[in-house]
Amino acid sequence: MKRPAVFLDRDGTINLDAGYIDRLERLELYPFAIDAIRLFKRAGYLTVILTNQAGVAQGLYGEDFVETVAAYLAERAERGGAKVD
Repeated sequence: MKRPAVFLDRDGTINLDAGYIDRLERLELYPFAIDAIRLFKRAGYLTVILTNQAGVAQGLYGEDFVETVAAYLAERAERGGAKVD
């Protein structure tokens, strides 16, 4: 079954683009981000957050940290009544 989807870039769309986010404390969500995800879900869209993390290739942080940030974003979305697919 085909479903519409929206693909959102993480840095600069969901959160402030603050360069290499190598600590969770540096992640600052835009105030509208969770509301936007919730609205996309209500409209029937699968909601996917993408990210290109050059910091992994440069050895600034590992893939495990990228997964930690993704889990954090999913949890924040759920607390706000939204869901990241």
